[in-house]
Parts: sequence; C-alpha cells; structure tokens
Amino acid sequence: MTNSIVRKSAAERAMIAAITCFCRSGINNSSMEDIATEAGMARSTLYRYFKDKDELIIGVMEQEAVSLAKELAIKIPIKKSFSEFIIEGMLLALIYVPEHPVLGKMFAPDSLETSSRIVLMTNHLSQVGIDVVKPVIDAARLAKRVSPNLSAEYLMDWLIRILFSLLTMPSDITQTYEQKRKLLESMLLPALLPAK
Repeated sequence: MTNSIVRKSAAERAMIAAITCFCRSGINNSSMEDIATEAGMARSTLYRYFKDKDELIIGVMEQEAVSLAKELAIKIPIKKSFSEFIIEGMLLALIYVPEHPVLGKMFAPDSLETSSRIVLMTNHLSQVGIDVVKPVIDAARLAKRVSPNLSAEYLMDWLIRILFSLLTMPSDITQTYEQKRKLLESMLLPALLPAK
C-alpha cells in the first residue's frame, strides 16, 4: 500500500468521523479531539491531514456541497431558461440545505460564527456553484439574455451571500415557498437580466 493511499484513507476516515460528530453534536460542539476519537486516530494524526478545524470543516462542506450540487443539477434541467435555472436552483437550495444532515448543521444558530467565517470569507463553496452555473451563464450571455458583464464567480459569490442570509435570518415575509420565489423573482432577476 502506498503512502498516498494510506494518507487518503486516513483523511477520508477523518472526514467521515467529522460528519458523524457534526450530525451528533453540531459543528461548534465537535472538537478535533472528538473527531480524532471517532476516527480511531490520535489527534496528532488528524492534524497531519487537517491543519485546524476550519480546514476539516471546509473539506467536509466541499464534499457535501458537491453531492448536493449534483442532486440539484438533476432536478433542474439545463434546458430551462437562465432565470428559471437560477430561481429554481436557489429555491431548491433553500429547501434542501436546512434538511441536509451536514449542511443544515452549518446554518444552525449555534454555528453562525463558524459558518459566516467559512462560507462568506472563503471561496471554497462558491467554486462548486461556479462549476454548475458557468455553462448556463455562458449560453445565456451568447443569447444576450444576461448582462455581458455577469461572471460565474461574481454570481456565485452573490448567490451564496443571499442564501446565507435567507437560511440564517428568516423573515416573516418570506416563509413560504411562494413568498421566497416572489422575493427572488422581484429582487434577484432584475439584477441579472440585461438592461432594456
């Protein structure tokens, strides 16, 4: 067995253990020691693969976000218009993320300090979304259905900030699916579509 295979399996074990701990105790209440114990490894071994808890959380969140993005991409055919694709994607994320066993923990009230630091201050999660929306934006730009200046990077950064806000600070006027749809259609779409 090569070192890379051993290293990968140890890192994978650590991520699986982190998921177990996060689901059981929440993100903030799961220490690196808890995760190392769950993974059956010494804390020093865990730190060999992840320099700190944030790096481990980012690894887990990226993995889970990729899985969720694949699931959402199946539910939203690319044949939909650009605006439908963005609105449907946002609405599905607003439904799926809170129900997701791991991603939902990231947006729990006791995790807001950690989630704001990781979600809003790093581009790790936005890269997952960029990979999904870039072909759709490129096609819409060619068809002149979006602003020519719109980039996948800017769009995902902004969409993640909107999602973060809607997930962590719910409003009385956007509680239902239809209310959320109306908000996104009236506030988000005009900013994305080309000026007339």
